[in-house]
Amino acid sequence: MPAEEILGFHYEYAKNKEFEFPLDPKSLAIILHPHWGYLCKFTRKNFTFEEIIEFYNFEFLSSFNRNLGRV
Repeated sequence: MPAEEILGFHYEYAKNKEFEFPLDPKSLAIILHPHWGYLCKFTRKNFTFEEIIEFYNFEFLSSFNRNLGRV
């Protein structure tokens, strides 16, 4: 998936699917925010499904540690 389409993908997915998970607001912003979203910052980069999932897992782990006060 091209980096430029990551934000649109999340928007379209969220419109059709409702899900809840305990994610720290900073981690959510890092994933989704159009100015903070790390995946959107890579120009001319195509991410594989595995790369996107690896990034999500990293942010979930970071969020868990933030919620425990470790970060």
